[in-house]
Amino acid sequence: MSRNTPTGAQVPTESQRVAALAGERAQEVRAEFMVRRRLAFEITLTVAAGILALSLAIASADDWFIRWIYPPFTVAFLVLAGLSRARRIPQATMELVGFGVGCALVLSRLVWHFTTDGALEERMVGLAGGLFWAVALLMAASFLFLDHRRGTLAAGAVLVSSAIITAGGLAVADVNGGFTGQSARELLRVHIFLVGLLVIVRSISVVQQRFLGALARAETLDHWARTDELTGLANRRAMQHLLERSLREAEETGRPFAVLLADLDHFKRINDTLGHAAGDEVLVHTARALSGALRGSDAVARWGGEEFLLLCPGSSPAQASSIAERCRRQLASEEIHGLTITATFGVSGWRDGDTIDSVVQRADRRLYAGKRAGRDRVVGADDPEEPKAAGHGTDTNRGEG
Repeated sequence: MSRNTPTGAQVPTESQRVAALAGERAQEVRAEFMVRRRLAFEITLTVAAGILALSLAIASADDWFIRWIYPPFTVAFLVLAGLSRARRIPQATMELVGFGVGCALVLSRLVWHFTTDGALEERMVGLAGGLFWAVALLMAASFLFLDHRRGTLAAGAVLVSSAIITAGGLAVADVNGGFTGQSARELLRVHIFLVGLLVIVRSISVVQQRFLGALARAETLDHWARTDELTGLANRRAMQHLLERSLREAEETGRPFAVLLADLDHFKRINDTLGHAAGDEVLVHTARALSGALRGSDAVARWGGEEFLLLCPGSSPAQASSIAERCRRQLASEEIHGLTITATFGVSGWRDGDTIDSVVQRADRRLYAGKRAGRDRVVGADDPEEPKAAGHGTDTNRGEG
C-alpha cells in the first residue's frame, strides 16, 4: 500500500466479520471448543466434590479413608472449580492439576482397598462395582480435558498404575492366604475392559481432533467463498445473503433498510495511466475508507469491479444519504498516488412490496444519474432520476466511470 493509505484502526462492521481471515476463524473454532471444555471441567469438579460429600455422609464409621481423606479432596475440587471460574490460571494448567488431584484420590483409594484388613473377596464388590469405574472415568476424563497426546499418556499411566496396584494387592493377598483364582480372574477381566476403554476413547479423541480440523477447513472454505480476495470485504454472494436477511426482516417486522451503491469515478483512467497494481491499491484504499465511515451495524461489499454496495439496516433513505455523504468525504480526505479518489453514490430505501433487485436497481439508477450530473456526489430519494437511466441495471456500462 501507498504511505498515504490510512492504516489506523477500523470500525468493525458485519461485512468485516464475514470477511475474517481464515486463520482467525480456525482459532475461533478452537476458542469456542475451549470455552465448552472449561465449563465441562468446572461442572466435573463440582459434581466430584458433591459425590465425595455424599460418600462422607453415608460412609460407615470404620472407613477411616473416607472420614479423613475425602474432606480435603472435596475442598480441593471446589477450590479448583473456583480458580477455573476466575480465569486467572491458564486452562491447560488447571486441567493438569485437576487431573492430578483426581488420580491421587482414585489410586490412593485403590491402594487402601488392597491393604486394608479382611479377605479380598469381601472387597471385590467395592472394587469391581465402584472403584474401577472411577478408574475408567478418570481415563475418559484424560481425553476430555487434556490434548490428544497428553490424554493418551495420562490414560495409559492410570491404567498401568491400576494394574501395578492390583498385581501388588493380589500378591499381598496370596502371602496372607486371602487370594483366590476367582478374584484374580475378576480383576483381570476388569483390566481387559479398561484396555478396551482406552482404545475406544482414544479413537473417539482422534475423531474429535479430525472433526475440529475439518470444521476449521470448512469455515476457511466458506470464508473464501464469501470474501473478496483483494479488499477483504464481503463479496457479492455474501452481501446477497445479508440483503435477503434484511428483506425478510423488513417484510416481517417493518424494519426498514437502505442500500447505497458506490462507483469510483474515472477508475478506468487510473488503471490506464498508473497500471492495474495502482488500481488495486485504490480499491483497497476505498474498502478501508468505506468500512471506517460505517456504523457497526452496517455492511459493505465489493459488488463488482470498482463498484461497492453498502447495506444500512434500520435506516431511512434520508439517514442513508447522510451515511453516503460521510463515506464520500472520508474517501476523498486522503490522497493515494497523489490522487484524490472520489466516488458517486446512489441511495435507495426499502419500500413495501420491494424485492432485492428492485431496491438495488433503484439505487443503481440514481448512481447513474449522479454520474451524468458530474460525479463525486450522492443522489438520494429526493433527487430526480434521469429518465434515460431507467433501463439500466446494476451491470450498467458507465464508460470511464
